[in-house]
Amino acid sequence: METPGSFTERQRLVVRIFNSAEYFESRADVIYVKPSGVGVLFAEMNPHFRVVLQKWILTALDHQAEEVPAR
Repeated sequence: METPGSFTERQRLVVRIFNSAEYFESRADVIYVKPSGVGVLFAEMNPHFRVVLQKWILTALDHQAEEVPAR
């Protein structure tokens, strides 16, 4: 995740992402830290938020596929 905050590896976070009328929330562990952000591993995810995240990922993949020019 891109973030201006400073975090440490193995730090436990609560991640909240808002998108239009939906939002996602999950606990996460920081697995790596870079100057531009952190990598996280989601943990203890509520089934409802798992569905929201899966939907967002599939939508992003669909948009990405639409942008790839056909050969």
